[in-house]
Amino acid sequence: MNELKDKKEIIEKVKKLFNLSKSSNLHEAELAALKAKELLDKYNLKMFEINHHQLDGNINENEIIRYQRMEKWETVLISSLTALFDITAVRAKQGKDFFITAIGYSEDIEFFVYFYDFIKKQAKSNYKKFGSTKDFYFGFITGIIGKLKEQKKDREKIALSKDLMLYKEANVKDYIQKTKGKLGMYKTKTSYSYSKDYESGYQKGNQLQIHQPVRENPFHCVESDKV
Repeated sequence: MNELKDKKEIIEKVKKLFNLSKSSNLHEAELAALKAKELLDKYNLKMFEINHHQLDGNINENEIIRYQRMEKWETVLISSLTALFDITAVRAKQGKDFFITAIGYSEDIEFFVYFYDFIKKQAKSNYKKFGSTKDFYFGFITGIIGKLKEQKKDREKIALSKDLMLYKEANVKDYIQKTKGKLGMYKTKTSYSYSKDYESGYQKGNQLQIHQPVRENPFHCVESDKV
């Protein structure tokens, strides 16, 4: 077996192990991640070589949200989730409507859409029961995003995903520079009061049970409620 063919086969094995390292079964994920690291070290492979062989597929552009007006807390949620799931969001206008396009890997976009829809519904449901001011929403988002960040940190420890995350981020930036040039990224600034309502929202968000999406469901465009 020649060196090039041997290297390609090793890369294919690492790719399969990376897919297993995303398993919801933490024991299986840990074993797969450790085996992947062992192969990387043994054959002196770097993340750029794995990525070059399309470990995570191609970068996609998908319209994920369309709206005319949006609540400030929703913009904070979007900004927080794009950072969490390693995608770039670009806003544009078409007629009276604004739409947000996500640029990134399909799996990351799928997770973003799922959690945006899920958290938004839960925030509104909890607000009706426990909230009295918009501070509740901001507290709720801070609480659940903090919980998701902790889960991400835990997975980074066992799935080699930190290197992968940095590499995906670099690839997305490179893609944007080559295809779009300089763009105005979707960013938001807002303010809110640290009140009892905020604290109540934070507690509810932090206590929320997080369910993983059913992976067979494709990502879809979410139409934000018109205000």
